Amino acid sequence: MSNKRNILILLPNDSLGGAEQFLKMLGDYLGSDSNICVYVVFFKKRSTGSWDTSGHKLFYGDTDKERYGVFQVIRQLFKLRKVNFDYIFTSHVHTNSLIGLMRRIGFVKSTYFIGRESTSIFFRYGGVKLIFFKIQYKLGYSAMDLLICQSSLMRKQLLDGLPWLKDKTKIEVIGNPINLDAIIKPTNTLEFKEIADFNYIVSAGRLIEEKGFDILIESFVEVKKIFPTYKLLILGEGKLRSELESKIRELSLINDVLLIGFVKNVFPYFKKAKVCVVSSRIEGFPNVLLQMMSQNNNIVSTLCAGGIAEIKGIYTVDINNVQKLSQQIIACILNDNSKNRILYDIELDSRSVVSYFSKIENYLNGV
Repeated sequence: MSNKRNILILLPNDSLGGAEQFLKMLGDYLGSDSNICVYVVFFKKRSTGSWDTSGHKLFYGDTDKERYGVFQVIRQLFKLRKVNFDYIFTSHVHTNSLIGLMRRIGFVKSTYFIGRESTSIFFRYGGVKLIFFKIQYKLGYSAMDLLICQSSLMRKQLLDGLPWLKDKTKIEVIGNPINLDAIIKPTNTLEFKEIADFNYIVSAGRLIEEKGFDILIESFVEVKKIFPTYKLLILGEGKLRSELESKIRELSLINDVLLIGFVKNVFPYFKKAKVCVVSSRIEGFPNVLLQMMSQNNNIVSTLCAGGIAEIKGIYTVDINNVQKLSQQIIACILNDNSKNRILYDIELDSRSVVSYFSKIENYLNGV
């Protein structure tokens, strides 16, 4: 790349959930080129500092409430109106819609606008909330050059709910990427050493209903009968902590299920675990599954998103099935899964960030 190029990324906040991790991964990859300048605009004020070392141009709001940050974002975009962006990337319905609307009225200039669906809203929401989402699709999605779905199932659900959309923008399926070079090496941090001397099963994610940790905790009761010395570690924080703590007490697992809280480096936990588990009820596609696959051969996942059933070597189970989940965890522990290393490496190599961006360019150029 010879000429200076500009990239814009719009985000609700600086946390690193699945959609946010994707955008940071893409921004860091593109920003590694000295001829590319990455602008990142947030609705909310700085919270985690997760982007601080990125080297990008960061613009934060000054509010804790995302809805109040909308006007600040519009004001910031107005200040950047003279910048002609080569690419704009977003990955939430409201950010997709806002940028689309701003682009339609000439408020934001870009060669390409690429949006990504972060979840299957027609499966996840209903009522007034779904109506509000539909309005947002109408407002901004027709201004996209490319809309990325994480799986064929997500694309089908989207078009079943919004059949008109296929005539307004190009909609393609590109599986989530993983940047293996950027993975934090699984060193034995002080935090990790404190819990490293026993056998455990691990899961990770926000403590919210969609992640299915209540189902996982219930399934662990049966696992303990076969493996009485094992513990269950859940990494992450969220609004359901007190409810999960109550369930742990009710099931007499207070010394066996540990809610670790937010962990900056999850990879040592994944690497040493006897089994890594994704217990979600619904996902766009769980990035944590790819992270687990990079570290461990023993993976169990619910069929919470399209595409999981096609990954070779994963022990899969339907969502909300306590008995089947416990059975698959037990089978995963008992079996020799060393062959999965080759299968997982092949899958992960096909999901490199380089390959991902190449697919975007090919779709934009009609290849």
